[in-house]
This record gives sequence, C-alpha cells and structure tokens, in this order.
Amino acid sequence: DEDGNLTMEDEAVRGEMLSMAMAARNSGGKVIAQAKRLASAKSLPARSVVVPGALIDIAYLDPEQT
Repeated sequence: DEDGNLTMEDEAVRGEMLSMAMAARNSGGKVIAQAKRLASAKSLPARSVVVPGALIDIAYLDPEQT
C-alpha cells in the first residue's frame, strides 16, 4: 500500500519473507519489494500484511508481472 506494507495474494509460497526482510535490515542491508498493484493507505487488513512498510526501503511497481 501507500505506506509500504506488502501483501502476497498471488504468491504460491510465502516462505519466510518477514524473517528475510528483518535479517537484511538487521545486517545493514536494504529490502527491495516488487509489487503488482498499489493499494490506498490503510486499506489493507492488518492480517494480510506479510512485510510491514517500516522494513521496506525501496518498492518497485510492475503491473505486468505474472
């Protein structure tokens, strides 16, 4: 969403995305997210957020991704 929160509706496997984002940030790395759509701020149910926006440094929108 506009606050940077990341959901994964179309992913077959979520894996450990939150753990990987936290590890990258804790070791001084950057977290880059690729998204298909941009939702309005505060429009996503908290339960569906996989990686909170506070952990994402860069977001790239690609509406053509499969």
